[in-house]
Amino acid sequence: MPKGNGDSKLVNEVMLMEAVDTILSGMQKMFDESNARLDKLEKKVDGLSDQVKDLDEKITVNDRIVNGKIKLIKSTSVSREEFEELREKVNKLEKSFASS
Repeated sequence: MPKGNGDSKLVNEVMLMEAVDTILSGMQKMFDESNARLDKLEKKVDGLSDQVKDLDEKITVNDRIVNGKIKLIKSTSVSREEFEELREKVNKLEKSFASS
């Protein structure tokens, strides 16, 4: 039996129930706050996912544009062989003008 002045140091059922309710209430508050933070993070991640998707589409479009421009440049550029032939013709013309 506990020492002291009677029932004052004993924990009764009502006190235990109040303590358990307080602990459970505190835990519920922690879970609710955690869930709210996770919901905010989820919204941010979803937003980032949408931005990445948009960025990926823009990169794909830009890639197609750049590749198209490169193909256009390649198709309108003269080859080394063509350049050499043209240079020889110009040199011949220069010589013919110089000799006349």
